[in-house]
Amino acid sequence: MPGDVTPMATETEYLVDRYAPHWLLSLRLTRLAFHAYRQAIARRRRIPADRRVWPAEYERNLRRFVDVARARDIRIVFLDFPYREIERGLSPGEVLPNALQAVRSVEELNAVHEEYQQIMRRVARETGTPVVETLQALRSAEPQAFTDYDLSHPSASGYRVIARRLYEELRRLGYLTPRR
Repeated sequence: MPGDVTPMATETEYLVDRYAPHWLLSLRLTRLAFHAYRQAIARRRRIPADRRVWPAEYERNLRRFVDVARARDIRIVFLDFPYREIERGLSPGEVLPNALQAVRSVEELNAVHEEYQQIMRRVARETGTPVVETLQALRSAEPQAFTDYDLSHPSASGYRVIARRLYEELRRLGYLTPRR
């Protein structure tokens, strides 16, 4: 979409991410400032995108990943991408629709997200590609696997849960040992 301004792709954010010390970026106050910055940028955008990647294009991309991996004898897995519990609602200060989503409610946002998750699972089933499911592990994680400031990206403990699930599944599949 011409004139598309994705808040997480601004030059300022990339510069801060690249040059700020790691300890500064790990502070809760810094993460809150990034969230506020993203929301401010998102509100400047007048027309929200209906979909950034249409479902048919997403499916083609997944199938292409599988084809390219197999052509190069690369082992591939898909990883689910759950959102936090719908009951927790939107992030503080977030409004819908916004610069990233044309949906009007958190329920509609979750329905769109689930559509893409189902496409991924269908492509995995049809191509014989393993899927690493993290939803149950993330939902039962202590402390909470998602922060209050972002409904789609896990907290540090959430990333540890994902890494553990990914490791377990890769090990079970035999992907961590060299092929002969």
